[in-house]
Amino acid sequence: MNNSKMSRVFSLIAGMCFAAYGIYRVWEFYTYIYAIRFWRYSISSVVVDVALCFVYLAFAVLLFIGKKNIGFLIPTGAAIFVRGYYLLHYFNNRFLLELVLLIVLLVVLMMNVIPPMEKPTGITKVLCYVYIVYSIVLIIYTLNLGRRSLYPITLGLVIAIVERVGYLFIGLWLRQTVGIPQKAIQQNAYAAMNPHAAALSQDDADKLKIYKDLLDSGAITQEEFDAKKKQILGL
Repeated sequence: MNNSKMSRVFSLIAGMCFAAYGIYRVWEFYTYIYAIRFWRYSISSVVVDVALCFVYLAFAVLLFIGKKNIGFLIPTGAAIFVRGYYLLHYFNNRFLLELVLLIVLLVVLMMNVIPPMEKPTGITKVLCYVYIVYSIVLIIYTLNLGRRSLYPITLGLVIAIVERVGYLFIGLWLRQTVGIPQKAIQQNAYAAMNPHAAALSQDDADKLKIYKDLLDSGAITQEEFDAKKKQILGL
């Protein structure tokens, strides 16, 4: 399996994990508000829980699309806000570990989706590995809580592990495409669909793309495009 297919698999797995966790959080929020303790719910708690639902569902949508873009920074920033809120109000080691994980994720994402930082530097690769290892540590930590019965073996534990697995696969996905701008990924996909394009110079590839855009817009016919394509490819 080549890198593009592998990265797609990683993004889909992460998307499914976050979709499952997001749906669970929406259901939990609905149950808590309308069936259990509505009168005890503060406005700040409502805002935080709604933000948490948004975070995971937004992650799921972006990962299903499978394209690195600056939109990832919004749910990541919201997740940092939520974990920071929990840490201030209910301090424990788990919230601290999750907050550190999200901060590392934000840095890794910035180095992958912000154009001036999209470079295949060693620091980006190292951060990806640090993030992946840290995600695995957090999964083991969560499993250990269940083993010690501090975190009962319930749906909540399973969903918490699913969430952390989602974070792990985001790291694996980013590692597969580290330093590769989204434009380059799209060009590689175009080259994969057009074997002759791989051997073209950059200028010829740009010309071919221009003619393809003209064809798609209806400015030229299929016959005219085929003729130009043969001319550029030297067929």
